[in-house]
Amino acid sequence: MTKQQAFTREDLLRCSRGELFGPSNAQLPAPNMLMVDRIVHISE
Repeated sequence: MTKQQAFTREDLLRCSRGELFGPSNAQLPAPNMLMVDRIVHISE
């Protein structure tokens, strides 16, 4: 399985609802407090 290297706005919103990594894992703030629209590249 490869790691995801970019996230769209919808991915970030899913993360804020606990749907991306699961409900007991890290979550981003809800849309009113979310400070980014996307993540274009993540590398090690």
